[in-house]
Amino acid sequence: MAALPTPFALGWGKGSITQIAKQRGEFEKNLAAQDIKVEWVGPFPNHAPSLQAVVGGSADFGFWGSTTPALAAILAGSPLVFTQFLIYAPRSTAIIVKKDSGINSVKDLVGKRVAVNRSGLGEFLVVAALEKNGVPRDAVEFVYLNPPDAAPAFGQGKVDAWSMWSPGVDIARQQFDAKDIFFEGTDLDFLIDYSSLVTQRKFAEENDDLVRARANAAAWASHVGVPVINGETLARFRADAEDHRTLYTLDVRDPAEYAAGHPAGFVSAPGGQLVQATDEWLGVRGARVVLYDDDAVRARMAASWLLQMGWDVHVLEQSADLPSDFLHPKAAQVALPQGPFVTPAELAELPDATVIDLARAATYGRGHVPGAWFASGPELARDVRDTAGDGPIVLTSPDGAVAAANLAVAQRATTRPVLLLQGGTDAWRAAGLPVEIESRHLSQPFDAYKRPYEGTDNAREKMEGYIAWELKLVAQLANDGVARFHVVRAK
Repeated sequence: MAALPTPFALGWGKGSITQIAKQRGEFEKNLAAQDIKVEWVGPFPNHAPSLQAVVGGSADFGFWGSTTPALAAILAGSPLVFTQFLIYAPRSTAIIVKKDSGINSVKDLVGKRVAVNRSGLGEFLVVAALEKNGVPRDAVEFVYLNPPDAAPAFGQGKVDAWSMWSPGVDIARQQFDAKDIFFEGTDLDFLIDYSSLVTQRKFAEENDDLVRARANAAAWASHVGVPVINGETLARFRADAEDHRTLYTLDVRDPAEYAAGHPAGFVSAPGGQLVQATDEWLGVRGARVVLYDDDAVRARMAASWLLQMGWDVHVLEQSADLPSDFLHPKAAQVALPQGPFVTPAELAELPDATVIDLARAATYGRGHVPGAWFASGPELARDVRDTAGDGPIVLTSPDGAVAAANLAVAQRATTRPVLLLQGGTDAWRAAGLPVEIESRHLSQPFDAYKRPYEGTDNAREKMEGYIAWELKLVAQLANDGVARFHVVRAK
């Protein structure tokens, strides 16, 4: 796939949708969120010359003009393709005449001169109006003029009528004391035209996957309501996180991409895993979440799911100006006990010690101090009280913090000495001491379960229980006063 050119050369015309977007700056802002810059080419008087600019290479896209000249150009062999269509309302194209012209209906145009843009909406509307009123096309003289030339011709009486759209038709009604004899919005029984965006076929084919993915992701994220923020807003969020509100900044790209380089302060959280195992990264309900990617696809799709799950999630635009360093928010001020400790080397020499590991079940299962028992924090007091032995009890956890936080609970539950493994199981490993994977449970591992498709050793009743729980989940969410999951339907 070819690299996308930047900036994009985008055609615009006076009175077109792109002129409004250009004046308001919204178009550039939205594309900037996808790391795309815009270079405006124009103004073009109507769609036909903008198509020529695309074919000639001076513009990557024409403006949101009528499909009719684009179709005519494609049928004539121009290497153009449509990329998007738009139906706008209210419709505005009309056939106008001067009030004193004596022309009061389409049938009165017989033998008259009507200004239209060739193969454009103006000409197509006149053809449709003639057909509806039973007037032969050759009974009317078509005068092919672009809008800037048609306006003075109409005002000077060189043509008897003019088929034109807003704002030109609105100005002409006022400036030349004109009236409608056929109005697209009320007198036409069918939609005659769409607004369309076109580009060269080669460009569309070379960038098809990314163009489609970006367009689809942006459209869906916008539909769901995912906000896109800039660097300034992220800086404000980070300032708030110092004292007021938790902030998670996550890079949803592949871990290898993250390792190759990422914005300062962002943590690796691959998008698919983030959605399926949100609690692995997000632990504070009501926190702000900011997602980052470099393709304007993955962050938006992940964010659309998180938003539906009730998270206050934002996407960082690709063009955001970010500092190269980042001052991390202050760590939570939790006073952990500073002992009594036993070092890994000392523990290895305590044959009568009972080691209790407060790691998560999955972490415990991947390796622990030989002979260590798994225990669940909420059941720790009971487990310590019921543990056999006369020697000291040694609490550990991966880095020792969870063990230290539970020291007082253990001490109140037994008269045996309770010690902390200094540095936790990580320090034990770092000291080169052996670990084992054989499991011993004082508590049931309630923090781990196997899904039906994970392995073949699941008991049938457990598999059926899981499926029954899953089938009832939607109803449970509906009755849950805490869950904030809501589904956004497609358009």
